[in-house]
Amino acid sequence: MQYLTTYLVFEIDIPGDFNYFFIEEVYMRYCPICSKELQDDMQFCPSCGTSVQITDEDPMPNRATYVGEPIPKKKHKGIVVIIILLILIAGAWFLYSNASSVNTYNQFVDLYNTIADGARKAETANILITDVWKNSIFQTSDEETDKYTKANGGSGQFYDDFNDALSSLYEDQDFVDDLNEIYTLQTKAETLIKDLTKHPKAFDEEYSDFKDCYNLFVKFTNMPLTAEGSLNSFTDNHNKLDEELADKLKELDIYFD
Repeated sequence: MQYLTTYLVFEIDIPGDFNYFFIEEVYMRYCPICSKELQDDMQFCPSCGTSVQITDEDPMPNRATYVGEPIPKKKHKGIVVIIILLILIAGAWFLYSNASSVNTYNQFVDLYNTIADGARKAETANILITDVWKNSIFQTSDEETDKYTKANGGSGQFYDDFNDALSSLYEDQDFVDDLNEIYTLQTKAETLIKDLTKHPKAFDEEYSDFKDCYNLFVKFTNMPLTAEGSLNSFTDNHNKLDEELADKLKELDIYFD
């Protein structure tokens, strides 16, 4: 008796990372003379008539089944790579955004310090201008203003015209140096506020408040550079802007740690 062994393979997809394969061995009977396929209960070949009885020496093989070793599925490496790239991009963007925020914060700090420094110097200069102006008009002696209000560097008589006293003040080298420092701080503040026009959107509120403060700063620091108007109007303008600018700087403190 002849047998032909046939293997049937079935794939079972089980949730997880593995596929299981079910393998079945099937034994078929064939006529030894004409190779005709036979049923299990046939004793003679229906084609050639040959006896095909099963004897003890010719047993029917048993059917066997087994489950093979788990075969791992291929993981989607492309998705893993994409996820990693997205994480790297997000990390890079976070670092960039954080660096941009820190840089903008430091620009506001620099602008604040520049305005505060310029305001202090302008305040000092305005007060000196007012004292020279007033002491010249009322011919009041003062150790700090005599060299401007009196002839011969303070040893002579009071000038008849207060404009001569103011001219003497504006020709003094120390005072000229002070005015140059104020102008330098004005220029620096202007550069900083222009650079901050490109600030991140998260700093819109800060920029708006700082711009208002900068505008007051320009008006206040222009006063000693020009000294326009009368003594009364100059004094009133100084007091008004000095108070407004000081209050605005205090409001800006909330933006700093």
